[in-house]
Amino acid sequence: NNHELKDKPIKVIHSITRPGFKGTKYIKEAFHNLNKNFQGTAEFIFQKKLSLNHYLETMGNVSIVVDQCNTYSYGMNALISMALGKVVFSGAEPEILKALKIKNTPVKNIIPNPAFIYDSISKLIDNPSMIKDLGQSSREYVERYHDAPKIAELYIKEWNK
Repeated sequence: NNHELKDKPIKVIHSITRPGFKGTKYIKEAFHNLNKNFQGTAEFIFQKKLSLNHYLETMGNVSIVVDQCNTYSYGMNALISMALGKVVFSGAEPEILKALKIKNTPVKNIIPNPAFIYDSISKLIDNPSMIKDLGQSSREYVERYHDAPKIAELYIKEWNK
């Protein structure tokens, strides 16, 4: 159930769990500036740690998830968000994609730089039609590369070598 983009404002969320690890201070600065420049168009939300049920309920009302900016790769929070059809900003450096044998990903790579994060998010807010397409790509990506039975099969195949 993807958030309808006809509903304004576009909601962008960052969950504050392990703030040092996730680069929350850079994301906060970017959100502060985005909030000033996109008032009425987009809403930038900081979410404290929630139970899984509350987290999933909250995710039903957002379009964009800013996961983390201090890592080369995305994690479980990004995968859950992508499975729900959200656009995800996280780590998706070329080195990790190569290691995972993935040619491309809908995850929008961000770095610990508020101006870079601001520019990356503002491009999507300025082009809201891209949000729905990227959200759909996110869902398909998780189904293709992170489906639990497929991954279990790969583990078994590797184990049996």
